[in-house]
Amino acid sequence: MTEIISDKKGAMVLAAGFGTRLKPLTQERPKPLVEVFGRPLICYNLDHLAKVGVEKVVINTHYLGDSLKASLGDVYRGMILEFVHEPEILGTGGGLKNVADRLKAYDTLFLMNADAFVDVDLRHLIQARSEADALSALLLKRVDDAHSFGAIGTDINGRVVSFVNRIPVKQPPHLERMFCGVHLFKQEFLSWVKQGEGTFCINQETYPNVLKSEQTVVGVDQLGLFQDVGTPQRLLALHWEIFAGHTSLNYLDVFKRFSSASHACHDVERHVFCHAKATVACDMTNVSKVFIEENVHIDSGVTLGQEVVIGPDVKVGKGATLERVVVQSGTEIAPGQVFKGGIVYPGGFIQA
Repeated sequence: MTEIISDKKGAMVLAAGFGTRLKPLTQERPKPLVEVFGRPLICYNLDHLAKVGVEKVVINTHYLGDSLKASLGDVYRGMILEFVHEPEILGTGGGLKNVADRLKAYDTLFLMNADAFVDVDLRHLIQARSEADALSALLLKRVDDAHSFGAIGTDINGRVVSFVNRIPVKQPPHLERMFCGVHLFKQEFLSWVKQGEGTFCINQETYPNVLKSEQTVVGVDQLGLFQDVGTPQRLLALHWEIFAGHTSLNYLDVFKRFSSASHACHDVERHVFCHAKATVACDMTNVSKVFIEENVHIDSGVTLGQEVVIGPDVKVGKGATLERVVVQSGTEIAPGQVFKGGIVYPGGFIQA
């Protein structure tokens, strides 16, 4: 058996879902590769893991799994990526059990979803779990009605005392919050996961068993943004709220790549960001809230209205009009086409 070395960190990222609510966009790419400000969702979460020293990330796949590996490669920011295909989706518990032996060399383990936008500093989870000597730490968000999302209750010290009505409540919770899908646990947690069979969810089966056995699980406040982008409306809203400043980011900077002098256009006041490797022929003097990624080609006579986000490797033909749209990578917009209020992707448009 491989020796467990203290302070070595591993992770699993769950990426096997279908992204049903984002169809037809997710018919041509898996949801983890849907882009927010020109970058795949999964990359933001991989960035979080890299910042805290994770050495290896196992990514489970099912739907369009080959495209994930093709996009990300075998190494990301120094982390080894291992892709494990599930012929049948196994759920969070079954998926984690399926790869447990691939993570046995790591004492500290993260489990995250690939398809949510989370603005977080994972050091908060590490510190909270360590201080409480807890088996697991969960990232929780304060919302107006936590019960509508499945409330997890904690005592005054942050210890979980209620779990979505799945365990006997021995004391009234001091605080109830919703779960953000980010876990941190000791290697020993996997012994509990291995007790599950077939397709199962760790929130429905594993955590209730852990808590009934009086193991310590702590809840940690999510101090930044947590946004489910599972629908076109939510995906668009995330972009416009960040552009407008209604949603601030504490730990992520989606515009950072455009802040140096090496980039062709960077106007913070008007929120205009244009990558140096983009070719832009249109007049941009009166635009605002425009984001143009690398390897974009915009032909002459194109009109860019407010709130336009164009991902990498996009071609916009002569005389086209774009307003309040998010354009996914690899899209070709024909001359004269007009898109307003939605998501443009290769071969289609989602009005939202």
